[in-house]
Amino acid sequence: MIGGGDFATDRLIPDAIRAWSSGARLEVRNPTATRPWQHVLEPLRGYLLYVEALHRGVWVPEALNFGPGDGEVPVQLLVKLLAAHLEGLRWVKSDRREPAEAHELQVSSELAHEFLGWSPWLNVESAAAMTADWYRAWHGGENLKGVTSSQIDRYLGASA
Repeated sequence: MIGGGDFATDRLIPDAIRAWSSGARLEVRNPTATRPWQHVLEPLRGYLLYVEALHRGVWVPEALNFGPGDGEVPVQLLVKLLAAHLEGLRWVKSDRREPAEAHELQVSSELAHEFLGWSPWLNVESAAAMTADWYRAWHGGENLKGVTSSQIDRYLGASA
């Protein structure tokens, strides 16, 4: 999951933002590992559709996944997409092996599409651009409530 506001440790986007904002080099442990990267607004829209269906009394499975339309994307590609929007972001493959992690993660959204008609609106390039925009605004001291509201408005307009 990507998007603005995550500052946790040992997570790719927050680590990239810390490296970029300090001028350091991002150390990437597993550049060829694949992940189902998607903007956080995608599953949030899915959850709202799910709750709406439950409220209407429509039967839906107890568990659904909301995954990206691009499928799984290598870590190094996401870093390159971020770097295209964050001037000065540099990275290097790290020799560090911790924390342990799977090389490939996958998510199937077939049930969400079948029962809710849900499918993602953003590709990984758009999600990375939105994420970089949010963190640039944070770094620049902008009003993040306004930036976030604007991103949500643009996202909701993406379906049109």
